Amino acid sequence: MDHDRYQDWRRRLEAWLAEQSPAPAPPPARDVKSALLAVLDQAHQVARGINATLPGVEVQDLNNYDFVAFRLDDLLRFEEFSLAEYSFVLGRGQRPGIRLLVQHGDTAARVAVVLFEDVVQWRVDDQGRKISVELMSLDLSGPRPEAVLPESARDLFPAGADWRRQLTEAFGLPVLRYHQPEAS
Repeated sequence: MDHDRYQDWRRRLEAWLAEQSPAPAPPPARDVKSALLAVLDQAHQVARGINATLPGVEVQDLNNYDFVAFRLDDLLRFEEFSLAEYSFVLGRGQRPGIRLLVQHGDTAARVAVVLFEDVVQWRVDDQGRKISVELMSLDLSGPRPEAVLPESARDLFPAGADWRRQLTEAFGLPVLRYHQPEAS
């Protein structure tokens, strides 16, 4: 998608997100579970917003949010697990995906936001691992999630944006990179 169309759509998406009946402002996350639930809620809202504001694009969101919330204490026993996965249907055979990957060690937890170029025909490296790009991560060690950008992604995101905005930007990147709208 060209930059101007992308910016027009992003304004529509931001307006849609702002119009949603906001839940009461959550208190600052005091633990990893609360922070993960806030991240999961934001990702779910962004996926819904993309579907509502961009004709010809579908974010397939087959995540069972109630189940994940119910089982989160059990999942946190693992050092790494997939919190949620989203597949983008962009037409012309493009099917990128985003995975929210929780990495939980002894001292801190983070959510890596990982982009896969194509979730139908997976590209793999020499060791057979799926090729992906970490767009950003969310550090969960403080009172609320904090966006951390790898050096390779610093030019992709606006500086100083809060974690919710950064996560929304990350979900917009598959659209920017791979979506080619039909000529109108």
